[in-house]
Amino acid sequence: MTDPQQSPDDLDRALARGGVSGPEADAMWASIDATLDAQAGPASPSLWDRVRAWPLGVRLAAGLAPLAAALVFMVVGSEPNGFQPRGPDSSLPHLLATCGSAESPCHVGERVFLKVVGGARDQDVAVQVAGHDDGSLFAGRLGAGETTPLTQALVPEVSDTAAGITVTVRGPAGETQLHLEVRP
Repeated sequence: MTDPQQSPDDLDRALARGGVSGPEADAMWASIDATLDAQAGPASPSLWDRVRAWPLGVRLAAGLAPLAAALVFMVVGSEPNGFQPRGPDSSLPHLLATCGSAESPCHVGERVFLKVVGGARDQDVAVQVAGHDDGSLFAGRLGAGETTPLTQALVPEVSDTAAGITVTVRGPAGETQLHLEVRP
């Protein structure tokens, strides 16, 4: 049994079998916590408490700044002269041909088929062969990015071998030309 002269601390030490007893460990941790709290000083206010201390005008400006930045980006970014794609002017229509490049020239008597590819917006266009005033190959409305095959085919003649054939597309935004190489 227990000796009536033993204190509760002696009993705790005996139960801990030579180690630190529960009450002693609690007292040590309380002392460490008190020392750390004294060294840390007063607690700093939370972010929300600091923001609430700002004047109302500063809080409104900080809240509306992302909205203002997005609005400026939308207005400046939608300017028509801002971004320009590389390569030929995309607002102008252009021509595609079945032959005529230096690697694949057209041949005398071989039919050449053309397609007109619309520019960045709908527009009225006219396609004509340079040096021939006998009319247009195509005249009409061409949708934005629309590809229209021409119903008439060109047939190069022997006289076209020297200079080739130049086909012009005219629209309100300007004109583009396609030069076809012709070989006998």
